[in-house]
Amino acid sequence: MAGHAAAVRARDGRGPRTTLEWLVPRHFGYASPGALVRALYTGRVAEERLGELSPIVFEAAVAGDDVARGIVDRLADELVAMATALIRRLRLTRLDPDVVLAGSVFRAEDPAFHARVRDGVLAVAPAARIVRLEAPPVLGSALLGLEQLRGGPVSEALGAKLSADLRKIRAAG
Repeated sequence: MAGHAAAVRARDGRGPRTTLEWLVPRHFGYASPGALVRALYTGRVAEERLGELSPIVFEAAVAGDDVARGIVDRLADELVAMATALIRRLRLTRLDPDVVLAGSVFRAEDPAFHARVRDGVLAVAPAARIVRLEAPPVLGSALLGLEQLRGGPVSEALGAKLSADLRKIRAAG
């Protein structure tokens, strides 16, 4: 949503110029942010589809767009605030918790974003281990379900096969 807002603000002069001004509407097949606003208003583009813009904003940030970089930095700061609030609440600041970065936003290939998250977490919990989730999040639930059905632990081989199958499903869309 922030990427769309930045595109609109750039076009109407309320915000700085940004490549998002043409990248955002082009993603949906429109020539201008205004045309996209009309499409959203009339229902030709579902508002839920704005989530598709995340990779575009990340790509623009990596390419050097200052407005996109600001959006990504604000996101990183909010994620750090959430993680560090939990670390403090659980009194883990002096321990070595695993902080697992899960969700599609963490699949972005943006070293500055990942460094900002890592540095923010480590400023509060210096011994924390930052781990990017490699398996689909549903894998843990599936393995727990299989353990319940089997009445015991699932073999590593079965866990690896399930993980590979879930990755294929996710890749297929």
